[in-house]
Amino acid sequence: MSAKVLKSDFQINVGCVDSFIRIFVGLIFLTGSLMGLLGTWALAGGVLVVTGLSRYSPLYVLLKFNTIRCDRENAH
Repeated sequence: MSAKVLKSDFQINVGCVDSFIRIFVGLIFLTGSLMGLLGTWALAGGVLVVTGLSRYSPLYVLLKFNTIRCDRENAH
């Protein structure tokens, strides 16, 4: 494989607060699913945790949405 294929073009588009919320809600879904309370919501919980940890959301790319700028505006 070429180096260009292996290079990641993913840019962070999930802010810190958004990331925390995604991880928190995702863990709730995963826990509820493991306890048998939420059925197949484990998939949604897993996606939320992964996108929260990686701080990249493919859906945000499609919608041209970015929560990073919200963090930067509130930092000043």
